[in-house]
Amino acid sequence: MKTDFKLSLLVLFSGTLLLAGCEKGPESGEMHYVKLDYAEYSFQASGNQSLTVDIRANPAEWSVESDASWLKYVGEDNSIVITVDDNETVDERIGTITVTAGKAVSDIKIHQLGSDDGLPSRYRMDINYFGGVLSPNGRYFGAFFNDYDDNGKTINYPVIIDVQTDERVVLGPYPASMFALSDPMAITDQGTLFIDDTTEGGVVGFTLDGDYFRSEAAPGFGGRTIIEGTSLGGDIMVGWGTGSPEGHMYGPVKIENGEYIPLPLPELNYRGEEHDQGIMARGVSANGEIIYGSTWDDWDAGMVYWDKNGTVHYVGEDVRNERKVELYYEGSGVWFTLVDGMQTWSGAGNASPSGKWLAGTFTEETLDSSMSEVQSSYYPAYFNTETGTTVVLKEYPGYGGCGVTDEGIAFMASQGGYGGSGPVINLDNGGTVAYATLAEYIQARYGIRVPDGGQFKYLSADGKALLGLSIIAAPYGADTCCWYVAEKENAGE
Repeated sequence: MKTDFKLSLLVLFSGTLLLAGCEKGPESGEMHYVKLDYAEYSFQASGNQSLTVDIRANPAEWSVESDASWLKYVGEDNSIVITVDDNETVDERIGTITVTAGKAVSDIKIHQLGSDDGLPSRYRMDINYFGGVLSPNGRYFGAFFNDYDDNGKTINYPVIIDVQTDERVVLGPYPASMFALSDPMAITDQGTLFIDDTTEGGVVGFTLDGDYFRSEAAPGFGGRTIIEGTSLGGDIMVGWGTGSPEGHMYGPVKIENGEYIPLPLPELNYRGEEHDQGIMARGVSANGEIIYGSTWDDWDAGMVYWDKNGTVHYVGEDVRNERKVELYYEGSGVWFTLVDGMQTWSGAGNASPSGKWLAGTFTEETLDSSMSEVQSSYYPAYFNTETGTTVVLKEYPGYGGCGVTDEGIAFMASQGGYGGSGPVINLDNGGTVAYATLAEYIQARYGIRVPDGGQFKYLSADGKALLGLSIIAAPYGADTCCWYVAEKENAGE
């Protein structure tokens, strides 16, 4: 089954569960409280549906008010229905709905995006989707969401969006017994979306016309291939399979014009020892010439790359430092190799379009004072595949490199993923700060203002579309959602 329909804007939604503070009543001493479903909620500029918020309060009688004329509500039994007028300005606006029961007061902060009419670019965000991927040409965004059938069983809906027209193709429903979809991994320039499938392994490819297919196992592999990166046009795709020919849990795979090809491994693993769990290919440059990936032995994620000739190297060999130390564990000493070197835990956005630059994290390791634990320090780092040299930015501890352009514009993000994006750096100008934040870069590059706090995830080959990631508050705790900003076709003509 396939459903096609157009959206003028994707829904921007942010909901935060609120358990309001309580107050004792002045006379009886009973506890007064107001419990709401949301502490915050975000609307798009226009075309919004209403928001219904359930209210649980003591005393049972409650009142509600809005502090903005554009922010409206209607009371219905034990709930309120909130609506907003269309925002015809380019600026985001914020209002507050306040619910009062006796001495207890709770607020819902309402955000509404500004209109992008007349702006050269568009910004889209939807937290209802699981993850998100952008095609190398910036034309398509892919994700999925799920729902439940009448028996409470999960059903999945892959979604493919035309970034330029806002046309959204919703595929499915596919029951979880058919596909246990986990993460969107890649999407091609033709709009074929690959989503990780934990039912049969590998990925399922969903096409715009509603067809689907499963990836294959590369020769010598025991499991299907997880496709995570694709070049312009999709002639080259990369990923990994399980049960590698070498007998490891994982092994890197290249797919060239539909042919699955195992990639070679470095002679030794990240710590200069025999491989254990193996290596994954994670991404490929837009021109298909440079592939990169990471080891997966214990907690190591040593960054590797395959050059234009297919030879495999560790990224950042010029700054790599190995040394043996005696590590004490439960009173006994064992020899262990500390490594200062490049690692990556990221997906497909770490290579510049030509493969000139690779972004990663330079990790320095030391032993603690008891000589029993390894401590790591992280710094954003960028490796030039043409010169074989690495730029390590030690002035930004706790960050890792997550993207870079051929011109040396470098993006970073907090290593744990929850601490912001850091500045945007110009490597070709001595590693100076080009923009204080990712939002500032987007304002200058795309002529549109987006909320602060987002992190870089992927940049199209021509730089006209950027995929980002933001941390959001959800009823079950912190979560992430994807968004994109893209130049409009024929903008300014």
